[in-house]
Formats: sequence, C-alpha cells, structure tokens
Amino acid sequence: MYSSERLRDDHRVEAFSCGNAVLDGWLRSAALTSDRKDVSRTYVWADSSDTVWAYFTLSPDVLYRDGLPKSLAHGDPDRIPAILIGKLALHSQLQGGGRHLGSQLLVDAVTRAAAAVEAAGGRYVVVDAIGDDVLGFYERHGFRRLPPPADHRLVIRSADARRSLEDG
Repeated sequence: MYSSERLRDDHRVEAFSCGNAVLDGWLRSAALTSDRKDVSRTYVWADSSDTVWAYFTLSPDVLYRDGLPKSLAHGDPDRIPAILIGKLALHSQLQGGGRHLGSQLLVDAVTRAAAAVEAAGGRYVVVDAIGDDVLGFYERHGFRRLPPPADHRLVIRSADARRSLEDG
C-alpha cells in the first residue's frame, strides 16, 4: 500500500497525528533538522499529495556488552555497533482495523536497517519503545527486551532480522 521515502521539505507533516504528542511534535519540529545534521534519517509513508501517514527514524547506535543478556552478548566486543529505529509512528486513522499496517511499517524500518547493516555493519537492530503498551508489539516481531534499567529498549540480532525478512 505504502512505501517509504526519505523525508523532504515539501512533505506535509502538519496534520500528522498518531496519538502521541511527543512523536507528532518531533516529526513537525525536529525531523528535518536531525536529518540535515546527520543525526538520523526519517523515512515517511506519504500519499500522492505528499501528506505523511507514517514515519520512522534510523540512526547509528552503540550497545555495551555488559548491558545485554549473556545469551545475546556471548563473544561480542565491549562496544557493539547497532542501528537504532528511534521513532516509529502510524497516523491514528491507519491504526487498527486488522490491516496490520503497524507491522508493515516495522518491516519497512527493519528492511532499511538491514540495508544499513549491510553497508556499514552492525550486530543488532535496536528499538526504544515509547511506552509499556508497545513492548508486546516489538516482542511479537522477534525483538528481545533488555534488562532494567533499559527495559524499554529491545534488540534483535541483525542476522535474525534479515532471516525473518527473507522468510516473509
């Protein structure tokens, strides 16, 4: 239905509303600046009138082996490169209804993260869940929650993410 493209100046973001004021406001006020400063890249789902209906961000990240469960971190260096899906938001009008558009948006983000890993390396794809209510969403897609104090941070090995994309 939608495919992502990098956020541009002419994308219409002013009416975007996902139900979370922080995510809505960040898209309107900080996304382009973050892109211009090479802090993150924002990708959007937009319609033919360039109205944004969903977005996600990607940026490089570093994990520390001592903050990961031993089952994940075995054999990893102390500092482990990763790709962070820092924001993921779907317009409230597209949420629900059994269409699984949130899952499709996550697959889109993971696909782009896997391409970044292929180009630059990175052992993990990381997400920062904005609240308790979305932790299960990420876990259903193969992400593992990190232990406290990072219990809203979830990871999946890049290789596992690629395999799940290949398996459909």
